Amino acid sequence: MPATLTHADTGQLRPITERVFPLSEASQAFEQARQGHTRGKIILRVEDEERRR
Repeated sequence: MPATLTHADTGQLRPITERVFPLSEASQAFEQARQGHTRGKIILRVEDEERRR
């Protein structure tokens, strides 16, 4: 197995999270990605927002 996959499997290699958006802000997440200045991953959180309150 290549070393990169080994590191990913053991948790030594993880993606960088730039920002987490709720699904209701998907258009803002898309705009941030479109601008091209993002260094990490943009994540859309899909869950019941009422449940989080």
